[in-house]
Amino acid sequence: MKTLLAGEAEVGFELHPDHWRKGYGREILNALIELSAQFKVTTLYADTHKENYRAINLVTSQGFIMHDLQDNRLILRLELTHV
Repeated sequence: MKTLLAGEAEVGFELHPDHWRKGYGREILNALIELSAQFKVTTLYADTHKENYRAINLVTSQGFIMHDLQDNRLILRLELTHV
């Protein structure tokens, strides 16, 4: 992961396969995005394996865009407008 600057944060979570495809990931991600406002975060980063298509689809559906590719890790970025 990149070195984070003031106003930046990294989000991430992992769910047991028994809980996949139930909407929990979307709920968690939305809560983390909302919580970031309390901490004056302006940029969120998420990283995942470049072939983890479910995770990529989840974060891009919430507005994250590709930021960087490091080895097998895809770094995605979301610029927040609440600040």
